[in-house]
Amino acid sequence: MTVQTSKNPQVDIAEDNAFFPSEYSLSQYTSPVSDLDGVDYPKTVSR
Repeated sequence: MTVQTSKNPQVDIAEDNAFFPSEYSLSQYTSPVSDLDGVDYPKTVSR
């Protein structure tokens, strides 16, 4: 049996007429983990 994820966008209660991606979209187009662990970003120079 497969789990059905909602294809309806999730309402953003903090903004008027704004939505978050649906559970389905997030499951299809994003990764559950990132490869950013241990990334060393260069120091920025303040002006």
